[in-house]
Amino acid sequence: MDAVLLRVAEVALSDREMDHIVRLVYERSGIALHSGKRALVVARLHKVLKAGGFASFADYIHHVETDRTGHELSVLLDAITTNHTSFFREDEHFRYLAERVVPPLAATDRPLRVWCAACSTGQEPVTLAVTLMEALPESQHRRIRLLASDISTRALKTANAGVYPMRVAAGVPQSVLKSYFERGLGPTKAKCACARTCAAPSSTAG
Repeated sequence: MDAVLLRVAEVALSDREMDHIVRLVYERSGIALHSGKRALVVARLHKVLKAGGFASFADYIHHVETDRTGHELSVLLDAITTNHTSFFREDEHFRYLAERVVPPLAATDRPLRVWCAACSTGQEPVTLAVTLMEALPESQHRRIRLLASDISTRALKTANAGVYPMRVAAGVPQSVLKSYFERGLGPTKAKCACARTCAAPSSTAG
């Protein structure tokens, strides 16, 4: 086994294999990789090759393509995607939503349907929900319909749980924390949970 792991650590990614991965990822997910991502692909997939005992990238690619369950494709996409997000990231967008978009919609009686298409670990859909609930009277909160989806099943697990380390919520206004979050106790004392917001996490992989 040690010899196998040594060979995996030294295996190289050929141009042909890189092109195959680029094409596979784009066809199955719409993510466009390019040559500048080669080092990232090698670093992240080496871990997958090592864990699975694959001797080459070609063997691994064949394994992914012949897996009818779609699980190995999800593992591949989880490995190469970068989930960078935060609460109220680029907050001018949320101010625009609250000040310019919501008021005309508030005058109607239609459901307010929002889709967060790349929700990552959930901070953006939570921010959207908080923004909408703050901008609308409480009597209209039932109108909010929020769908959150992401290509990464790993990220969606965090989004679905809605529990985050306290450091992740460091930039959230205290008034929002008090109204929409609960602080953990005991083993989760360093974490906070979304108490009043809700989303419907959905994976677009497959």
